[in-house]
Amino acid sequence: MPSPERNLKSKMMAGTLWSLGGSLGQQLFGFVVFAILARNLSPAEFGTVAIATILIDFLNIFGRSGLTDVLIYRKDLTALELHTSFWLSVALGLLAMALLYVGAGSAAALFDTPELEPIVQILALSTFIYAIGVNPEALMRKEFQFALLTKRTMLATVSSGLVAVTLIALDFGVYALVFQRLTFSILNSGLLWMWNGYRPAFQFSFAIARHQMAAGAWLAGSSFVNMAIPKTFDLIVGSVLGTAALGLYRIGARYLDLILDVTIRPLSSVALSSFSALQSDATARNRAYLRVLQLTSIVIYPAFAGAALIAPEALPALFGPQWTASIPIAQILALSALPLPITFHNPTILTALGHGRSILALSLFDLSLSLAVAFCAAGWGVGAVAIGYVCRNIASVPLALLLLRRSTGLRPGEVLRTLLPSAACTLIMVVTLLGLRQTALVVSFPDPLRIAVLVVGGLTAYAIPVLLWPGLLADLLRFIRRPAKGGASAP
Repeated sequence: MPSPERNLKSKMMAGTLWSLGGSLGQQLFGFVVFAILARNLSPAEFGTVAIATILIDFLNIFGRSGLTDVLIYRKDLTALELHTSFWLSVALGLLAMALLYVGAGSAAALFDTPELEPIVQILALSTFIYAIGVNPEALMRKEFQFALLTKRTMLATVSSGLVAVTLIALDFGVYALVFQRLTFSILNSGLLWMWNGYRPAFQFSFAIARHQMAAGAWLAGSSFVNMAIPKTFDLIVGSVLGTAALGLYRIGARYLDLILDVTIRPLSSVALSSFSALQSDATARNRAYLRVLQLTSIVIYPAFAGAALIAPEALPALFGPQWTASIPIAQILALSALPLPITFHNPTILTALGHGRSILALSLFDLSLSLAVAFCAAGWGVGAVAIGYVCRNIASVPLALLLLRRSTGLRPGEVLRTLLPSAACTLIMVVTLLGLRQTALVVSFPDPLRIAVLVVGGLTAYAIPVLLWPGLLADLLRFIRRPAKGGASAP
């Protein structure tokens, strides 16, 4: 009979494959839709919707208040706890929706963008829709039903994308983005309720609600602050430099976001459930965490570096010539890959261990640093803001490593050594591609052929040192193929 750890391993791998596979198709389709919209909208229009979605995203966190994660790492859920969580999320979602609707006019005045008010008022409904999906999503993630979760997101993405493309063809302009977002929210939550067996009853416990709010407050607070960290840069760019500058900044960031969407974001969702299940086995948990970091770096480092090197040709080809000014922004932001494995996965393992205060402490430090850097950089232009964003990410690593050691016992040296092989192999790739770009033959190629040559050259230049690095691939394959033994040492 398979051991519990082997069963967990199988569930983790199945969940990861479903999340990765589904996310790949879903995100590629979403990216195609995004590119179509970008070709038909101006930087100012994109900037206006970006501000609206930032406000919506902040209130979405309030509407959920960390309840999804609280339900996931709670081992023995009672019916009363589930019903209390549902009615609590309903109340919070309604409050968030009302706050957005009433405050839309003030937001439009703050950003000196009158057209922002009706956009925010329409999208306010999505905060309530998002909030009521807490229970079914938590139960499905807790039971490793990532196949259904992936299908849900894929259907919502495709349907909302088709709505957006249709509205663009009908000349709805910026409202194509608005109704794309609203359609996605409706389907995303609606399919959860269709496919999950949970149904609420009229039961509520104020004592349980207080406990859930207290447990979720740290998680929601850290999520709010974590979201505020990158969004701080967006909001300051929009308020100081205008919506057109924000549109350019967002396109540069979205060019790189596709890489995250199809690689480590699905892995993070599975990792939370897996780390939570390994709470009682510190050795297996730490080993899994280091392997997740290694797997992340081996994908993200070369992907971000390669995207930056082909940006002069790829970005205008994808989004249109009106976005040429976003090229240097994307190239600068690609440097944020360096600390990304640590900064991205640390909140996940700390959440799994129930160390919400540590997450919040790190997040508050990052937010304070973000505000200072963004305000100072905004006066120098949008490129300086991108540089500030990268510097802020790197500066947060020492505190992240300190909190990680206190929570798990992992030493900073262990963590950094895990990232070294991927960084070294990526450096070899970058040097090779920089030399290849300067050759007379490649310079003479048309843009599509030059992109193809650089991609093939980059993959080759990266694959060779990865294959030759002693034990690198073998170690990862062992992690993927069989469970870590209880007494195994971390790398």
